[in-house]
Amino acid sequence: MLEFDVLSWKRALKMILELSEKIASDNFNPDIIIAILRGGMIPARALSDVLNIDALGTLGLSFYKTIAETKDKPKVTQEVNVDISGKRILIVDDVADTGETLIEAVNYLRRKGAKEIKVATLHIKPWSKFVPDFVIEKTDKWIVYPWEYFEFLKDMEIKKEKLSRDEQINAEKALRMVKNLINDLKN
Repeated sequence: MLEFDVLSWKRALKMILELSEKIASDNFNPDIIIAILRGGMIPARALSDVLNIDALGTLGLSFYKTIAETKDKPKVTQEVNVDISGKRILIVDDVADTGETLIEAVNYLRRKGAKEIKVATLHIKPWSKFVPDFVIEKTDKWIVYPWEYFEFLKDMEIKKEKLSRDEQINAEKALRMVKNLINDLKN
């Protein structure tokens, strides 16, 4: 059954800080942070500041159609925008769900000549085929990050008709939480 975990900005930022501490304590010093677009962009940007790593690049991969629905396989939608040849890379994404996107990202960056690659995510799902080097929390819920509140509102209006009655109740609760968090930001 589809359940939701709606993160506030405060909780998300606390998780990013905790992730930075794990990375720093591992003594891994990446030359470049690569954000997986779109979910990894904000965590990667924050980590670049906290870890004092100015080199920040992006790699666009598309795998999800909508909430809890994927395509057959991830597809590169935006080539990596920095030279990574011979560099130590930290890939950052918000979640390792199926793991397919991270597998594709690692393989892609290896083909582009990365010297060493480690991966950091805020969450991992129990069924993920890929286990990041650095992760904060394991969950089987659909996570709604603060940087995707508006996407969630839009997608859930379409998706909720396809849900079971219990999932619709969970979705309505999550929608109310997101709307309240957005209203709090306005005040």
